[in-house]
Amino acid sequence: MLLSRAAFAVSLLALVGCADSGASSADSQHDAARDAAAADGQRDTQPAPDSTRDAAGDARDATADGTRADASPDSNILVTMCASPPPSGATTAPPPPTYGGGTCPALVAGRNTLVSSGAQRELILVLPNNPQPGERFPLIFMWHWLGGSADKMLTRVEVQNAADQQRFIAVIPEAKGDLKLLGLRDLPWPITVDSANQARRDEEHTFFDDMLACVSKQFAINRECVAGFGVSAGALYVAQLASVRSFYLSSFISASGGVAGPGNGVLNNLLLPWTKAQRALPALVLWGGPKDTCVLTDFDGASKNLEKALAADGHFILECVHNCDHSVPPFAAPAPGMTAFAPLWDFVLRHPYWLATGTSPLSSSLPPLYPSWCAPGAGNAQIRSGVCVEQGCAL
Repeated sequence: MLLSRAAFAVSLLALVGCADSGASSADSQHDAARDAAAADGQRDTQPAPDSTRDAAGDARDATADGTRADASPDSNILVTMCASPPPSGATTAPPPPTYGGGTCPALVAGRNTLVSSGAQRELILVLPNNPQPGERFPLIFMWHWLGGSADKMLTRVEVQNAADQQRFIAVIPEAKGDLKLLGLRDLPWPITVDSANQARRDEEHTFFDDMLACVSKQFAINRECVAGFGVSAGALYVAQLASVRSFYLSSFISASGGVAGPGNGVLNNLLLPWTKAQRALPALVLWGGPKDTCVLTDFDGASKNLEKALAADGHFILECVHNCDHSVPPFAAPAPGMTAFAPLWDFVLRHPYWLATGTSPLSSSLPPLYPSWCAPGAGNAQIRSGVCVEQGCAL
């Protein structure tokens, strides 16, 4: 039974700090967590603007197998299907939206301000180093967790190193800061029925449109490879965005997120439901197992609700389930010089927009880059059983 607002308020206040309680200690433990995961759970300057976006240009530096032509075997720079031209007759991505604020501001690597829906909004732009002539970059949007920030996302997820290694541009939005959970606690994104009305949710989606428009206008973006990634509250939001902006996105990643539906958390009843998307797109759904709970939210139940909705609509699902609750996933760097989260970005790079609906190059088996606790299809992953350095409600 849903608690009264008064009872919910008492419970929530008792949990103040939950969503960011492990942020400072987790940063110092992150390397140790990756080392532990490696032993248990792992398988054996600025891009130049380019206004043209033809399919041949997207693949001009790609070899027949989809890797970059200038990548040596030990370079660990892996570009897969996003670097290949769409096959004849395939459905390709539409042009990016038009910026609603008139003339886009000049964007630079680092923190930027953009006017969207009449409000000053901030974002961090991450550009890969040493761009090559003709190189086009996948674009990944990244939404942070409750109590997090764009800066924390940048450092904890090692975004700059990943962008340099796996050759993508990242956009990390900053929360507007105007949303409350039952009037008591700040929410970064409009993710509950209580926190925002439809107009406010539409405003956030428009912010995505405006970021996509201005980044696409100024940088050499591969529009066949535009993805969303969210962590915790950010993952709850990215599921909402995917349902209403599937016509721009090629894939999305939900890390301890989900949608409304059955679950043991009080807040699960206040989450937004899944809305049927215009097109099916590949999704990586990752969470911390049956004890993945935080701020009265059952992310285990919410993630399974998301998978059920995706499966019903014909989306391809890669499921990853670790055992470290609501904390940083215990990925280990799959190769020397790569970041621990390389499998997440690899998922994006393997799923361009033009793939046939419901299909994936990962549908039959996973390459060694992925940990053993991931598997294609809802309900197929074997939960990880290794040691957790970070555990509990640490995001």
